[in-house]
Amino acid sequence: MESEDKKIVIPILIIIILAVALGLIIKIGVIDKNKSNSEEASSTEEAEIIEESKNVSVQTTGETSYTDFDSKIDLSKMTSSGSGVSINGSTVKISSGGVYYFTGTLSDGKIEVEAKGEEVILVLDGVDITCKTTSPLNIIKAETVIINLVDGSENVFTDGSEYSEFTEDDEPDGTIFSKADLYINGSGTLKVNGNYEDAIVSKDSLVIEGTNIEVSSADDGIRGKDFVSIKDAKITVNSDGDGIKSTNDTDKTLGYVIVEDSEITINAGSDGIEAATFIKINSGTINIKDSYEGIEATYIEINGGDITIEAKDDGINISGGNDSSAINGRPGENDYSNSANSDRKLMITGGKIYVSSQGDGLDSNGSIEMTGGYVVVAGSVNGGNGALDYDQSFNITGGTLIAYGANGMWQNPSNSSSQYSICFGVTGKSGDKLVLKDSNGNEIASTEATKAYGAIVISSSDLKQGETYSLFVNGSESSSQTLTSIVTSNLSGEMNGGMPGGGMQTR
Repeated sequence: MESEDKKIVIPILIIIILAVALGLIIKIGVIDKNKSNSEEASSTEEAEIIEESKNVSVQTTGETSYTDFDSKIDLSKMTSSGSGVSINGSTVKISSGGVYYFTGTLSDGKIEVEAKGEEVILVLDGVDITCKTTSPLNIIKAETVIINLVDGSENVFTDGSEYSEFTEDDEPDGTIFSKADLYINGSGTLKVNGNYEDAIVSKDSLVIEGTNIEVSSADDGIRGKDFVSIKDAKITVNSDGDGIKSTNDTDKTLGYVIVEDSEITINAGSDGIEAATFIKINSGTINIKDSYEGIEATYIEINGGDITIEAKDDGINISGGNDSSAINGRPGENDYSNSANSDRKLMITGGKIYVSSQGDGLDSNGSIEMTGGYVVVAGSVNGGNGALDYDQSFNITGGTLIAYGANGMWQNPSNSSSQYSICFGVTGKSGDKLVLKDSNGNEIASTEATKAYGAIVISSSDLKQGETYSLFVNGSESSSQTLTSIVTSNLSGEMNGGMPGGGMQTR
Protein backbone atom coordinates (compact mmCIF):
# COMPACT_ATOMS: atom_id res chain seq x y z
CA MET A 1 0.00 0.00 0.00
CA GLU A 2 2.85 2.38 0.94
CA SER A 3 4.50 1.65 -2.45
CA GLU A 4 1.29 2.51 -4.31
CA ASP A 5 1.06 5.87 -2.44
CA LYS A 6 4.59 6.74 -3.48
CA LYS A 7 3.73 6.02 -7.12
CA ILE A 8 0.88 8.54 -6.90
CA VAL A 9 2.73 11.23 -4.90
CA ILE A 10 5.87 11.40 -7.07
CA PRO A 11 4.08 12.36 -10.34
CA ILE A 12 2.04 14.96 -8.44
CA LEU A 13 5.24 16.49 -7.03
CA ILE A 14 6.77 16.60 -10.51
CA ILE A 15 3.68 18.38 -11.89
CA ILE A 16 3.79 20.93 -9.03
CA ILE A 17 7.50 21.61 -9.59
CA LEU A 18 6.98 22.08 -13.34
CA ALA A 19 4.04 24.44 -12.72
CA VAL A 20 6.05 26.55 -10.28
CA ALA A 21 8.99 26.70 -12.72
CA LEU A 22 6.68 27.73 -15.59
CA GLY A 23 5.14 30.40 -13.39
CA LEU A 24 8.55 31.80 -12.55
CA ILE A 25 9.53 31.87 -16.22
CA ILE A 26 6.34 33.77 -17.09
CA LYS A 27 6.80 36.15 -14.16
CA ILE A 28 10.41 36.89 -15.12
CA GLY A 29 9.30 37.53 -18.70
CA VAL A 30 6.63 39.98 -17.52
CA ILE A 31 9.12 41.75 -15.25
CA ASP A 32 11.65 42.06 -18.07
CA LYS A 33 8.96 43.39 -20.39
CA ASN A 34 7.73 45.88 -17.80
CA LYS A 35 11.30 46.92 -17.06
CA SER A 36 11.96 47.42 -20.77
CA ASN A 37 8.78 49.47 -21.18
CA SER A 38 9.67 51.52 -18.10
CA GLU A 39 13.17 52.22 -19.39
CA GLU A 40 11.83 53.15 -22.82
CA ALA A 41 9.29 55.54 -21.25
CA SER A 42 12.00 57.04 -19.05
CA SER A 43 14.30 57.57 -22.02
CA THR A 44 11.50 59.25 -24.00
CA GLU A 45 10.65 61.53 -21.10
CA GLU A 46 14.27 62.59 -20.71
CA ALA A 47 14.48 63.39 -24.42
CA GLU A 48 11.42 65.59 -23.99
CA ILE A 49 13.09 67.33 -21.02
CA ILE A 50 16.04 68.24 -23.22
CA GLU A 51 13.66 69.54 -25.89
CA GLU A 52 11.69 71.57 -23.34
CA SER A 53 14.87 73.23 -22.07
CA LYS A 54 15.41 74.81 -25.49
CA ASN A 55 12.17 76.76 -25.11
CA VAL A 56 12.92 78.14 -21.64
CA SER A 57 14.23 81.65 -21.11
CA VAL A 58 14.87 83.61 -17.94
CA GLN A 59 11.73 85.20 -16.47
CA THR A 60 11.30 88.88 -15.61
CA THR A 61 9.31 90.47 -12.78
CA GLY A 62 7.94 93.60 -14.45
CA GLU A 63 7.74 96.95 -12.65
CA THR A 64 10.36 97.54 -9.95
CA SER A 65 9.44 101.01 -8.60
CA TYR A 66 6.15 101.91 -6.87
CA THR A 67 4.88 105.25 -5.56
CA ASP A 68 1.11 104.71 -5.36
CA PHE A 69 0.11 102.55 -2.38
CA ASP A 70 -3.18 101.03 -1.23
CA SER A 71 -1.89 101.02 2.32
CA LYS A 72 1.17 101.98 4.37
CA ILE A 73 2.12 99.87 7.37
CA ASP A 74 4.52 100.94 10.13
CA LEU A 75 5.63 97.73 11.86
CA SER A 76 7.35 99.56 14.72
CA LYS A 77 4.04 101.21 15.71
CA MET A 78 1.78 98.46 14.27
CA THR A 79 -0.34 101.04 12.46
CA SER A 80 -1.72 101.13 8.93
CA SER A 81 -3.44 103.56 6.61
CA GLY A 82 -5.59 102.69 3.60
CA SER A 83 -7.44 99.48 2.78
CA GLY A 84 -6.91 95.75 2.35
CA VAL A 85 -4.96 95.25 5.57
CA SER A 86 -5.86 94.38 9.15
CA ILE A 87 -3.74 94.21 12.32
CA ASN A 88 -4.48 91.75 15.09
CA GLY A 89 -1.93 91.78 17.91
CA SER A 90 1.43 91.13 16.26
CA THR A 91 -0.05 89.83 12.98
CA VAL A 92 -0.49 91.95 9.87
CA LYS A 93 -2.92 90.37 7.41
CA ILE A 94 -3.29 91.32 3.73
CA SER A 95 -6.71 90.21 2.47
CA SER A 96 -7.00 91.76 -0.99
CA GLY A 97 -4.88 92.57 -4.01
CA GLY A 98 -2.96 95.83 -4.07
CA VAL A 99 0.31 97.58 -3.31
CA TYR A 100 1.37 97.64 0.34
CA TYR A 101 4.26 99.70 1.70
CA PHE A 102 6.07 98.38 4.80
CA THR A 103 8.65 99.95 7.07
CA GLY A 104 9.82 99.45 10.65
CA THR A 105 10.75 96.64 13.04
CA LEU A 106 8.62 93.81 14.42
CA SER A 107 10.43 91.89 17.18
CA ASP A 108 8.04 88.92 17.33
CA GLY A 109 5.26 88.90 14.76
CA LYS A 110 4.35 88.12 11.19
CA ILE A 111 2.79 89.14 7.90
CA GLU A 112 0.14 86.87 6.37
CA VAL A 113 -1.21 87.18 2.85
CA GLU A 114 -4.58 85.62 2.08
CA ALA A 115 -5.93 87.17 -1.11
CA LYS A 116 -7.14 84.31 -3.31
CA GLY A 117 -6.69 84.85 -7.05
CA GLU A 118 -5.23 88.36 -6.69
CA GLU A 119 -1.86 90.04 -7.14
CA VAL A 120 -0.26 91.41 -4.00
CA ILE A 121 2.79 93.67 -4.02
CA LEU A 122 4.77 94.06 -0.82
CA VAL A 123 7.07 97.09 -0.98
CA LEU A 124 9.74 96.77 1.72
CA ASP A 125 11.67 99.83 2.88
CA GLY A 126 13.88 99.02 5.85
CA VAL A 127 11.81 96.16 7.30
CA ASP A 128 13.13 93.92 10.10
CA ILE A 129 10.78 91.12 11.18
CA THR A 130 11.45 88.31 13.62
CA CYS A 131 8.93 85.57 14.39
CA LYS A 132 9.80 82.93 17.00
CA THR A 133 6.87 80.56 16.43
CA THR A 134 6.28 80.42 12.65
CA SER A 135 7.16 82.05 9.33
CA PRO A 136 7.48 85.84 9.58
CA LEU A 137 6.07 86.07 6.02
CA ASN A 138 3.47 83.45 5.16
CA ILE A 139 1.71 83.76 1.79
CA ILE A 140 -1.28 81.46 2.19
CA LYS A 141 -3.36 82.43 -0.85
CA ALA A 142 -2.77 84.72 -3.84
CA GLU A 143 -2.31 84.51 -7.58
CA THR A 144 1.05 86.29 -7.52
CA VAL A 145 3.05 88.04 -4.83
CA ILE A 146 5.83 90.51 -5.61
CA ILE A 147 8.34 91.41 -2.92
CA ASN A 148 9.81 94.74 -3.97
CA LEU A 149 12.95 95.99 -2.21
CA VAL A 150 13.25 99.77 -2.20
CA ASP A 151 16.54 101.09 -3.55
CA GLY A 152 19.12 101.42 -0.78
CA SER A 153 17.01 99.61 1.83
CA GLU A 154 18.02 96.60 3.92
CA ASN A 155 15.25 94.20 4.84
CA VAL A 156 15.63 91.30 7.28
CA PHE A 157 13.43 88.27 8.03
CA THR A 158 14.31 85.86 10.86
CA ASP A 159 12.45 82.85 12.24
CA GLY A 160 12.91 80.63 15.29
CA SER A 161 14.45 77.18 15.41
CA GLU A 162 11.09 75.58 16.29
CA TYR A 163 7.62 76.31 14.91
CA SER A 164 4.47 75.93 16.98
CA GLU A 165 2.07 77.58 14.51
CA PHE A 166 1.11 75.99 11.19
CA THR A 167 -1.61 77.07 8.74
CA GLU A 168 -1.91 73.73 6.94
CA ASP A 169 -0.31 70.31 7.44
CA ASP A 170 3.34 71.01 8.30
CA GLU A 171 3.42 74.32 6.45
CA PRO A 172 4.93 76.85 6.44
CA ASP A 173 8.43 75.42 6.56
CA GLY A 174 10.44 78.46 5.49
CA THR A 175 11.20 81.94 6.75
CA ILE A 176 9.62 83.47 3.67
CA PHE A 177 6.98 80.97 2.55
CA SER A 178 4.66 81.28 -0.43
CA LYS A 179 1.95 79.07 -1.89
CA ALA A 180 1.64 81.52 -4.79
CA ASP A 181 4.00 82.47 -7.61
CA LEU A 182 6.66 84.58 -5.90
CA TYR A 183 8.64 87.41 -7.51
CA ILE A 184 11.46 89.26 -5.74
CA ASN A 185 12.81 92.44 -7.32
CA GLY A 186 14.10 95.93 -6.59
CA SER A 187 17.64 97.16 -5.96
CA GLY A 188 17.50 96.93 -2.17
CA THR A 189 18.82 94.06 -0.06
CA LEU A 190 16.96 91.10 1.44
CA LYS A 191 18.51 89.11 4.28
CA VAL A 192 16.80 85.91 5.38
CA ASN A 193 17.81 83.87 8.42
CA GLY A 194 16.20 80.43 8.24
CA ASN A 195 16.68 78.83 11.64
CA TYR A 196 13.81 76.33 11.33
CA GLU A 197 14.27 74.77 7.88
CA ASP A 198 14.43 76.64 4.56
CA ALA A 199 15.02 80.36 4.04
CA ILE A 200 12.97 81.28 0.92
CA VAL A 201 10.29 78.87 -0.33
CA SER A 202 7.77 79.05 -3.17
CA LYS A 203 5.37 76.16 -3.69
CA ASP A 204 4.89 77.51 -7.24
CA SER A 205 7.41 79.46 -9.33
CA LEU A 206 10.15 81.71 -7.94
CA VAL A 207 11.58 84.61 -9.93
CA ILE A 208 14.47 86.74 -8.64
CA GLU A 209 15.54 89.76 -10.65
CA GLY A 210 17.83 92.75 -10.19
CA THR A 211 18.19 92.49 -6.43
CA ASN A 212 20.56 91.50 -3.63
CA ILE A 213 19.73 88.48 -1.46
CA GLU A 214 21.64 86.95 1.43
CA VAL A 215 20.27 83.80 3.05
CA SER A 216 21.35 81.35 5.72
CA SER A 217 19.32 78.24 6.47
CA ALA A 218 19.11 75.11 8.58
CA ASP A 219 18.07 73.24 5.44
CA ASP A 220 17.64 74.55 1.86
CA GLY A 221 18.50 78.14 1.04
CA ILE A 222 16.26 79.04 -1.91
CA ARG A 223 13.60 76.57 -3.06
CA GLY A 224 10.99 76.83 -5.79
CA LYS A 225 8.71 74.06 -6.97
CA ASP A 226 7.87 74.77 -10.61
CA PHE A 227 11.05 76.69 -11.37
CA VAL A 228 13.64 79.12 -10.06
CA SER A 229 14.60 81.92 -12.47
CA ILE A 230 17.46 84.28 -11.54
CA LYS A 231 18.46 87.33 -13.57
CA ASP A 232 20.70 90.34 -12.82
CA ALA A 233 20.83 89.39 -9.13
CA LYS A 234 23.51 89.10 -6.49
CA ILE A 235 22.85 86.11 -4.23
CA THR A 236 24.75 84.61 -1.29
CA VAL A 237 23.56 81.32 0.20
CA ASN A 238 24.86 79.57 3.31
CA SER A 239 22.78 76.43 3.85
CA ASP A 240 23.00 73.13 5.67
CA GLY A 241 20.91 71.59 2.88
CA ASP A 242 20.80 72.47 -0.83
CA GLY A 243 21.73 75.97 -1.90
CA ILE A 244 19.25 76.62 -4.73
CA LYS A 245 16.77 74.02 -5.96
CA SER A 246 13.60 73.35 -7.95
CA THR A 247 11.57 70.30 -6.99
CA ASN A 248 8.73 69.61 -9.48
CA ASP A 249 9.43 66.08 -10.72
CA THR A 250 5.96 65.34 -12.15
CA ASP A 251 5.94 67.75 -15.12
CA LYS A 252 8.79 67.59 -17.65
CA THR A 253 8.23 71.26 -18.56
CA LEU A 254 8.88 72.36 -14.96
CA GLY A 255 11.26 71.61 -12.12
CA TYR A 256 14.14 73.66 -13.54
CA VAL A 257 16.64 76.36 -12.54
CA ILE A 258 17.81 79.03 -14.98
CA VAL A 259 20.49 81.65 -14.30
CA GLU A 260 21.51 84.71 -16.33
CA ASP A 261 23.79 87.72 -15.68
CA SER A 262 23.89 87.08 -11.94
CA GLU A 263 26.51 86.71 -9.23
CA ILE A 264 25.93 83.74 -6.96
CA THR A 265 28.00 82.48 -4.05
CA ILE A 266 26.99 79.22 -2.35
CA ASN A 267 28.19 77.28 0.69
CA ALA A 268 25.95 74.22 0.95
CA GLY A 269 25.84 71.13 3.12
CA SER A 270 24.18 69.25 0.25
CA ASP A 271 23.98 70.21 -3.47
CA GLY A 272 24.94 73.70 -4.58
CA ILE A 273 22.30 73.94 -7.32
CA GLU A 274 19.83 71.12 -7.91
CA ALA A 275 16.81 70.68 -10.19
CA ALA A 276 14.35 67.85 -10.70
CA THR A 277 14.52 68.22 -14.50
CA PHE A 278 17.12 70.62 -15.89
CA ILE A 279 19.51 73.47 -15.11
CA LYS A 280 20.41 76.14 -17.63
CA ILE A 281 23.22 78.67 -17.04
CA ASN A 282 23.52 81.33 -19.71
CA SER A 283 25.88 83.85 -18.11
CA GLY A 284 27.08 85.33 -14.83
CA THR A 285 29.45 84.29 -12.06
CA ILE A 286 28.69 81.24 -9.92
CA ASN A 287 31.02 80.32 -7.08
CA ILE A 288 30.05 77.13 -5.24
CA LYS A 289 32.62 77.22 -2.46
CA ASP A 290 31.38 74.14 -0.64
CA SER A 291 28.87 71.41 -1.53
CA TYR A 292 28.20 67.70 -1.46
CA GLU A 293 27.60 67.78 -5.21
CA GLY A 294 28.07 71.07 -7.03
CA ILE A 295 25.37 71.12 -9.73
CA GLU A 296 22.91 68.28 -10.27
CA ALA A 297 19.97 67.61 -12.63
CA THR A 298 18.85 65.19 -15.35
CA TYR A 299 19.99 67.66 -18.02
CA ILE A 300 22.46 70.51 -17.51
CA GLU A 301 23.26 73.11 -20.14
CA ILE A 302 26.06 75.65 -19.65
CA ASN A 303 26.14 78.31 -22.34
CA GLY A 304 28.35 80.88 -20.64
CA GLY A 305 29.47 82.35 -17.36
CA ASP A 306 32.35 81.93 -14.95
CA ILE A 307 31.67 78.87 -12.79
CA THR A 308 33.77 77.52 -9.91
CA ILE A 309 32.78 74.38 -8.01
CA GLU A 310 34.20 72.71 -4.91
CA ALA A 311 32.46 69.40 -4.15
CA LYS A 312 32.86 66.68 -1.54
CA ASP A 313 31.47 64.21 -4.08
CA ASP A 314 30.72 64.87 -7.77
CA GLY A 315 31.33 68.32 -9.23
CA ILE A 316 28.69 68.37 -11.99
CA ASN A 317 26.33 65.41 -11.89
CA ILE A 318 23.79 64.24 -14.45
CA SER A 319 21.64 62.26 -12.05
CA GLY A 320 20.00 58.88 -12.45
CA GLY A 321 21.20 55.47 -13.56
CA ASN A 322 23.79 53.78 -11.36
CA ASP A 323 24.66 56.97 -9.54
CA SER A 324 27.10 55.88 -6.87
CA SER A 325 26.79 59.17 -5.02
CA ALA A 326 23.13 58.48 -4.38
CA ILE A 327 23.65 54.82 -3.54
CA ASN A 328 26.48 55.41 -1.08
CA GLY A 329 25.89 59.00 -0.06
CA ARG A 330 22.20 59.91 0.02
CA PRO A 331 19.92 56.90 -0.59
CA GLY A 332 16.90 57.73 -2.72
CA GLU A 333 18.21 61.12 -3.83
CA ASN A 334 18.46 59.98 -7.44
CA ASP A 335 16.45 57.53 -9.52
CA TYR A 336 18.96 54.76 -10.22
CA SER A 337 16.41 52.07 -11.05
CA ASN A 338 16.64 52.30 -14.84
CA SER A 339 19.52 52.02 -17.24
CA ALA A 340 17.96 53.87 -20.17
CA ASN A 341 20.19 56.90 -19.74
CA SER A 342 21.04 57.81 -23.32
CA ASP A 343 19.17 61.11 -23.07
CA ARG A 344 20.65 62.27 -19.79
CA LYS A 345 23.21 64.83 -20.80
CA LEU A 346 25.69 67.49 -19.72
CA MET A 347 25.87 70.06 -22.52
CA ILE A 348 28.68 72.66 -22.51
CA THR A 349 28.60 75.28 -25.27
CA GLY A 350 30.55 78.08 -23.60
CA GLY A 351 31.74 79.63 -20.38
CA LYS A 352 34.74 79.17 -18.13
CA ILE A 353 34.32 76.25 -15.73
CA TYR A 354 36.58 75.05 -12.93
CA VAL A 355 35.64 71.92 -10.98
CA SER A 356 37.44 70.46 -7.98
CA SER A 357 35.87 67.28 -6.64
CA GLN A 358 36.53 64.55 -4.13
CA GLY A 359 34.28 62.29 -6.20
CA ASP A 360 33.91 62.39 -9.98
CA GLY A 361 34.56 65.73 -11.65
CA LEU A 362 32.12 65.68 -14.57
CA ASP A 363 29.78 62.75 -13.88
CA SER A 364 27.05 61.86 -16.36
CA ASN A 365 24.75 58.89 -15.99
CA GLY A 366 24.25 59.37 -19.70
CA SER A 367 26.43 61.46 -22.01
CA ILE A 368 28.52 64.64 -22.17
CA GLU A 369 28.74 66.96 -25.15
CA MET A 370 31.12 69.89 -25.39
CA THR A 371 31.07 72.34 -28.30
CA GLY A 372 32.83 75.30 -26.68
CA GLY A 373 34.01 76.84 -23.45
CA TYR A 374 37.08 76.39 -21.28
CA VAL A 375 36.87 73.58 -18.70
CA VAL A 376 39.39 72.57 -16.04
CA VAL A 377 38.65 69.54 -13.87
CA ALA A 378 40.69 68.68 -10.79
CA GLY A 379 39.40 65.20 -10.12
CA SER A 380 39.61 63.04 -7.04
CA VAL A 381 42.85 61.67 -5.63
CA ASN A 382 40.81 58.55 -4.84
CA GLY A 383 41.31 55.87 -7.50
CA GLY A 384 37.66 54.82 -7.20
CA ASN A 385 36.58 58.08 -8.88
CA GLY A 386 37.50 59.80 -12.12
CA ALA A 387 37.98 63.34 -13.35
CA LEU A 388 35.57 62.30 -16.14
CA ASP A 389 32.86 59.68 -15.62
CA TYR A 390 30.16 58.94 -18.19
CA ASP A 391 28.00 55.99 -19.19
CA GLN A 392 27.39 56.62 -22.91
CA SER A 393 29.77 59.03 -24.62
CA PHE A 394 31.74 62.25 -24.21
CA ASN A 395 31.91 63.97 -27.58
CA ILE A 396 34.04 67.10 -27.98
CA THR A 397 33.70 69.26 -31.06
CA GLY A 398 35.08 72.54 -29.69
CA GLY A 399 36.46 74.38 -26.67
CA THR A 400 39.33 73.46 -24.37
CA LEU A 401 39.32 70.70 -21.76
CA ILE A 402 41.98 70.02 -19.14
CA ALA A 403 41.20 67.20 -16.71
CA TYR A 404 43.52 65.52 -14.24
CA GLY A 405 43.22 63.24 -11.24
CA ALA A 406 43.67 59.67 -10.04
CA ASN A 407 44.08 57.12 -12.82
CA GLY A 408 42.30 54.14 -11.23
CA MET A 409 38.95 54.67 -13.00
CA TRP A 410 40.23 56.93 -15.75
CA GLN A 411 38.10 57.82 -18.76
CA ASN A 412 39.10 59.92 -21.75
CA PRO A 413 36.70 61.65 -24.16
CA SER A 414 35.15 59.41 -26.80
CA ASN A 415 36.70 58.43 -30.11
CA SER A 416 33.46 59.62 -31.71
CA SER A 417 34.59 63.21 -31.00
CA SER A 418 35.69 65.42 -33.88
CA GLN A 419 38.27 67.30 -31.78
CA TYR A 420 41.51 65.64 -30.73
CA SER A 421 42.45 64.73 -27.16
CA ILE A 422 45.78 63.62 -25.73
CA CYS A 423 46.27 61.81 -22.43
CA PHE A 424 49.46 61.38 -20.40
CA GLY A 425 49.98 58.88 -17.61
CA VAL A 426 52.07 61.01 -15.31
CA THR A 427 52.11 61.41 -11.54
CA GLY A 428 52.55 64.64 -9.67
CA LYS A 429 51.51 66.80 -6.76
CA SER A 430 49.56 69.90 -5.89
CA GLY A 431 51.29 73.05 -7.08
CA ASP A 432 52.79 71.50 -10.22
CA LYS A 433 52.64 73.74 -13.29
CA LEU A 434 51.43 71.60 -16.21
CA VAL A 435 52.04 72.87 -19.75
CA LEU A 436 51.35 71.14 -23.07
CA LYS A 437 53.55 72.31 -25.96
CA ASP A 438 53.86 71.39 -29.61
CA SER A 439 57.15 70.43 -31.29
CA ASN A 440 57.94 74.11 -31.92
CA GLY A 441 57.59 74.99 -28.25
CA ASN A 442 54.24 76.74 -28.63
CA GLU A 443 51.96 76.44 -25.60
CA ILE A 444 48.69 74.63 -26.31
CA ALA A 445 47.22 74.61 -22.80
CA SER A 446 48.33 74.97 -19.20
CA THR A 447 47.11 74.77 -15.62
CA GLU A 448 48.42 74.56 -12.08
CA ALA A 449 47.49 71.36 -10.27
CA THR A 450 45.61 71.86 -7.01
CA LYS A 451 45.98 68.24 -5.89
CA ALA A 452 47.94 65.07 -6.58
CA TYR A 453 47.28 63.33 -9.91
CA GLY A 454 48.10 60.20 -11.90
CA ALA A 455 46.92 61.23 -15.36
CA ILE A 456 45.96 64.28 -17.39
CA VAL A 457 43.95 64.65 -20.59
CA ILE A 458 43.86 67.77 -22.75
CA SER A 459 41.55 68.52 -25.68
CA SER A 460 42.01 71.59 -27.83
CA SER A 461 41.20 72.79 -31.33
CA ASP A 462 44.96 73.45 -31.70
CA LEU A 463 45.78 69.74 -31.57
CA LYS A 464 46.55 68.22 -34.99
CA GLN A 465 47.00 64.61 -36.07
CA GLY A 466 50.58 63.60 -36.81
CA GLU A 467 52.06 66.34 -34.61
CA THR A 468 54.19 65.55 -31.57
CA TYR A 469 53.26 67.10 -28.22
CA SER A 470 55.13 67.22 -24.94
CA LEU A 471 53.88 67.65 -21.39
CA PHE A 472 56.09 69.85 -19.24
CA VAL A 473 55.89 69.66 -15.44
CA ASN A 474 57.43 72.63 -13.63
CA GLY A 475 59.42 73.52 -16.75
CA SER A 476 60.85 70.05 -17.42
CA GLU A 477 59.63 67.73 -20.17
CA SER A 478 57.85 64.79 -18.58
CA SER A 479 56.38 62.88 -21.52
CA SER A 480 56.02 63.15 -25.29
CA GLN A 481 53.57 61.60 -27.77
CA THR A 482 52.65 61.81 -31.42
CA LEU A 483 48.94 62.34 -32.00
CA THR A 484 47.82 59.32 -34.01
CA SER A 485 44.06 59.21 -33.38
CA ILE A 486 41.18 61.25 -32.01
CA VAL A 487 42.13 60.05 -28.52
CA THR A 488 45.85 59.35 -28.10
CA SER A 489 47.04 58.06 -24.73
CA ASN A 490 50.09 56.48 -23.12
CA LEU A 491 48.21 55.66 -19.93
CA SER A 492 48.00 51.88 -19.67
CA GLY A 493 44.80 50.18 -18.56
CA GLU A 494 42.52 53.19 -18.67
CA MET A 495 38.82 52.78 -19.42
CA ASN A 496 38.93 55.40 -22.12
CA GLY A 497 37.24 56.54 -25.27
CA GLY A 498 38.96 53.84 -27.26
CA MET A 499 36.08 51.53 -26.41
CA PRO A 500 32.90 51.72 -28.49
CA GLY A 501 30.63 54.44 -27.19
CA GLY A 502 33.30 55.79 -24.89
CA GLY A 503 33.82 52.73 -22.74
CA MET A 504 32.06 51.44 -19.68
CA GLN A 505 32.86 51.97 -16.07
CA THR A 506 32.15 49.71 -13.14
CA ARG A 507 30.92 51.59 -10.12
